[in-house]
Amino acid sequence: MSTFGELAHTLHHQLGQHFPTFLVDFQKNITDANQSYEIALDTLLIMRRMFRSKGQSASSKYFADNAKTIVDMILMTLSHDYSKIISEGLRVAGSFVQCLKGTDGSTLDPRFSAVCAPLFKAVRAKLEKRDIDQEVKQCSIIATSNLVCVMHKTLAAADIATIIDIFNDRLQNELTRDATLKGISKMALNSDAKDGTLIQLQNLDKLLPRMYDLLHKTSRTLHLNTLEAIQCMMSRYNPQFAAKVSDIMKETIPFISESDL
Repeated sequence: MSTFGELAHTLHHQLGQHFPTFLVDFQKNITDANQSYEIALDTLLIMRRMFRSKGQSASSKYFADNAKTIVDMILMTLSHDYSKIISEGLRVAGSFVQCLKGTDGSTLDPRFSAVCAPLFKAVRAKLEKRDIDQEVKQCSIIATSNLVCVMHKTLAAADIATIIDIFNDRLQNELTRDATLKGISKMALNSDAKDGTLIQLQNLDKLLPRMYDLLHKTSRTLHLNTLEAIQCMMSRYNPQFAAKVSDIMKETIPFISESDL
């Protein structure tokens, strides 16, 4: 499996055409209760590497043709007893939806809306949980932001608003705030969208008070991630922040040094 993993890492999309052949063994490795956890984790890592490879538009057909089977496999991992497998399943979920984009190269192909609906529901269920492994929490945040970027046109505005509210809550937790800031930046920029699609994020301004609190912490990395998130939000959703410019300036100006001018 380790050799296969390296092939998936180095050959990228060249393995895509062989994916239907691999799929039977992948299913067995993930669904067979007699298989070791290590085999399941290695299999998920290989799948993630294949799904996230750049320039694989031709290979995406082979993944899309087996979308229902792949989603069912991911759903099984998300209900697993072992947190490491859940975490890796979340990473795979976030990578796989990238292979199901439509002709616009930005959002989910409508053909896969019904297939991906239970996937979004399962990932969101992990996001909402508080009493779970910290790595699972972090992975659920990143996976959710990836799914929103691709699936936002098929999601209700209330669903997206709820996710922002959950992210706002996660900014309070020392172990989840960095992942949350990255997730917010990703959704705000939506840089993977070829057409520059703007996601309907209606309540981003609610995040500012918590972000101001983070700017008062002592971690430089936290400051950088927070400032980046604020910049991403303001660059794309400026109207939401028009009435808050004065407060934003007040909180961010202390981080400007003479050498920056």
